[in-house]
Amino acid sequence: MNRLTTLTLLSAALILPACKTVNYNVAAAAPTYAADAQIKVKPNKTGVGDITLVIEHLAPPKRIDKGNIGYIAWIVVDGQAPVKLGLLDYNEKKRRGELHASTPQKKFTIQVSLEKNPNVQAPQGTIIVNHPVVTKL
Repeated sequence: MNRLTTLTLLSAALILPACKTVNYNVAAAAPTYAADAQIKVKPNKTGVGDITLVIEHLAPPKRIDKGNIGYIAWIVVDGQAPVKLGLLDYNEKKRRGELHASTPQKKFTIQVSLEKNPNVQAPQGTIIVNHPVVTKL
């Protein structure tokens, strides 16, 4: 192989895995009108999707209602019960919530709900993010 062909193949090998990452920018719904969510799903070495969810300009939960404890992220797959990813790590000073999780699912919906109870098994509070995700795993 000549040098140009080798460089081309190496470049393609480095670029192709990065192309499998999917990114979504989503405006949150009421009562968090100013919030913007970034959803990123990147396949790891085992083929599972690593999810990074970041929501900026997110109002403190207790400011919306004193009974709120925080924001919980969920994965919803058609025909199945929602799966709780967890409580967003919320930074009140930065008005930012963040969560890292993983899923083997290729097609699902990410939901974020504003909850009063951290032990809920399905979304019960207001859904502020509800966005379909299709990965390239």
